[in-house]
Amino acid sequence: MRIMLKRFAEFGAEGTVSLITAARWRCFGMELAWRGNERNISRIPPGLYQLKTHNDGLTYALVGDGVVQYESQAEESDRWGIRFDRANLAAQLRGCIAVGQTFGFIGNDLAVQSSRPAHRQLMELLSWQSQNEILIQDRFGGWAHA
Repeated sequence: MRIMLKRFAEFGAEGTVSLITAARWRCFGMELAWRGNERNISRIPPGLYQLKTHNDGLTYALVGDGVVQYESQAEESDRWGIRFDRANLAAQLRGCIAVGQTFGFIGNDLAVQSSRPAHRQLMELLSWQSQNEILIQDRFGGWAHA
């Protein structure tokens, strides 16, 4: 199954919001701002990534050009363990993708809300397929790997 993540709004240093879709299912995504693809402080570049079960199937990790699944593979890349996360605030992220049923602000902080139900639904959807991938696209016109 191919998941689509289309980034549509940047909030400066706060982070980036996207729409994530798969078949008829959708949710919102939140990532950190772009900081040169630096581990733990930046979102990852647009592109096509394979999704591999991670942490005994509790979530999925992205694997692709410059991104590996586990820290033990770090000699192959500077980025590892990028996965779907249950989080509400960008400040809770370390390079992963938070999912939520809605997005907005909690106080003055960018947030996705209802993260646990959205994460549970996404994990269930992905569990039905043996091979999954995610296509990440920016709003900046650099539509990668169509």
